[in-house]
Parts: sequence; structure tokens; C-alpha cells
Amino acid sequence: MRIRPFPRSWPLAGLLVFTGACSIFTDLSELTQSTTSAGGTGGTTSVGGTGGAKPAGGTGGAKPAGGTGGASTSTASSSSATGSGGADCSGVNEYEDPATSHCYFYDRTGTNDRFSDAETKCSAWAQGGHLVAIETAAEASFLFNTVNLTKDTWIGLSDQAVSGTYLWVTSAPLTYTDWDVGFPNDAAGQNQCVGYADTLKWQNASCSATRITLCERP
Repeated sequence: MRIRPFPRSWPLAGLLVFTGACSIFTDLSELTQSTTSAGGTGGTTSVGGTGGAKPAGGTGGAKPAGGTGGASTSTASSSSATGSGGADCSGVNEYEDPATSHCYFYDRTGTNDRFSDAETKCSAWAQGGHLVAIETAAEASFLFNTVNLTKDTWIGLSDQAVSGTYLWVTSAPLTYTDWDVGFPNDAAGQNQCVGYADTLKWQNASCSATRITLCERP
């Protein structure tokens, strides 16, 4: 039998077959890598997966306000000397009555003011502030024993609305009085305001006179 030699084109054909096989292998490899699910090892890691970008609050990621290591949201509220219910009453010349929780400001080191200016000063001192309205003997006792009132001090009482009718600036009824002998002296006319005199009793006087300011707030 005569052996027929292989054609010279065989090496080229084999090379083409080999190259095609390599191409198929490469395509299969790429397909395998691309089908790896999000969050799987070696693929594109999903949010929260190992090695990927972490959501707010995750370990190593950006933390929300208030989280450990992140920007903390302040929960402290600014305290103020105004209002009531535990508000501060420890400033200069301020006194808190434990029986009522009312706060008083006695401006003994400031300027003496006319009645209207004193009331304005009290309004500026604190929200709800006004010239003192002394409604009980116990309150008067606190003011003398703790606040240490002196003479020439305005209290929030006047007859500016109706001559001869004395009303508190709070419109509270006049249930307690501590008038000096011979007062109120209604013969003095309208526009009368009340304050402590050198006798440490109430006397009415012109509202344009100047006195120490005594403020109160609930």
C-alpha cells in the first residue's frame, strides 16, 4: 500500500483549530467571571458587601449624624434666664423663692428709674418679667429676709388706670397691702405709683420719681 503524504496545508489548519479552541476557552472564562453575582467574591461587590462601598452606619463607612465617629446631633438645648420650670435664677442680684419658684431681680447696683422705665427694665430682664406684685405676707417676708429690700424701691402697684384704684401691673387683685400710716394719699392726684419708703412701708408717690427696680417673673 502506498502511503499518501499529508498536505502541506495541515499545519495551518491545526493552528486555526487550536486558536479557535483558545478563543472558546477565553469566552467561557470571561462569561464565568461576569456572571458572579453582586456581593460575591471577585465580582463587583454590592453596597454593604465585603470590600465594597459601605452605607451610612456600616463599619468603616460614612456615619450618620449621631453615630459613633460621625457628626453628632446636639441634644442639649440652650438654657435661658427666661421662662419658668427650672430656668436659671442664679444671676447677679437674682433670687429664687423656693416656695413659689418665682425669680426676683433687685437692681440695687443699677440706676434708679421712673416707674415706667422700671417696668420696661423688668420686661427686658426676662420673658414674663414685671415689677414685683406682692400678693402675700409670706412673699413680703421673703423679699425682706432674702432679697434684703431697702427704701426707695418700686413695686408694681399704681392707680394710673383709675385714680384712687390701685392695681398690680399683672392685673392680680389687691389682696395684701402694707401701707404706711396715712397712705395711700389720694389727695396727691392721679398718676400715683407705689414703692417702699424709708419706713419700709408702702407709700404712693409721683410715677416720675426715681426708685430702685424690683422685678419678678414666674
